[in-house]
Amino acid sequence: MSVICALAIQIPVHRIRISVRCLQTGGPVHTAVLRLADYYGSDSPEAIAEPLGLPIPRVQRLLSDLALGGELIEREFVMWVDHARGQVLPYNALTGVAVLPHPAGGIELPLDWPTPKMLENMGMSAGLSWDVGLEGNVEVHKVLDVTADTRTRALPNRLRLPDTHLVVTQDESPRQPVELKLAITQHGQDDALLTHWVREHYTKHLHQTLKEGKLANTPVPDTVRKVTEQDGWDTLEPHPGVFREQITQAVEDATQRVAVLAPSFTFIPTWLEQLLKDAGDRGVPVLL
Repeated sequence: MSVICALAIQIPVHRIRISVRCLQTGGPVHTAVLRLADYYGSDSPEAIAEPLGLPIPRVQRLLSDLALGGELIEREFVMWVDHARGQVLPYNALTGVAVLPHPAGGIELPLDWPTPKMLENMGMSAGLSWDVGLEGNVEVHKVLDVTADTRTRALPNRLRLPDTHLVVTQDESPRQPVELKLAITQHGQDDALLTHWVREHYTKHLHQTLKEGKLANTPVPDTVRKVTEQDGWDTLEPHPGVFREQITQAVEDATQRVAVLAPSFTFIPTWLEQLLKDAGDRGVPVLL
């Protein structure tokens, strides 16, 4: 199978504010109450309330709720929604998950903001539980509201998955008509889940975008143009996975210096960062 071309593709990730009614355990207050209850006994709410500065009725209610499995509350969380992988992530899990959109980053996939219905099967309880701490647990009873988180301009609320490409391949054996295959790669590796999601939701969008030639910066390979009647392919060989292997081999073989040239170093993939660190540990200077 040979690679005809690869094109950068921007798969959206959204930052949202989600209000839920939930049963919650964990968090600083719950943890403190439970630990003091172990020391003083759950029948001594006065002793527990004093060091925490909480009203005694509040401590009594907490002890009762926690004994039944958690405190029923309504609260707001700031979360990330990874639509392609169908998961809700805590805010502090953003590092390495999403990066800023790029004005010339290839195909942009349109995607509406998530609704409560869309979030039902995205593992909300797991994502929210991680947000309240290692000892926390959140059982979502009802999603009350979902809105875009626009409270800070420092970081947009619509980002994208990093280092993703739409790759077009062709069987080595000649066929008539020629059969092309589309796949999504991330960090140079084929990603079956992303490929399935894009094919399921964006096949028509990709065909229309490429046919209209909105991304035409380089000549279109004859094979792609004749078979698919799509314009705007940005030719890039080899396959990102092969490219990654070649970079890895070059850095590992370097003995005098490693020089890396890129349009921007605001984001370096984890695999490349580790590779450069290993080179530095071997005493090979790294120049960015």
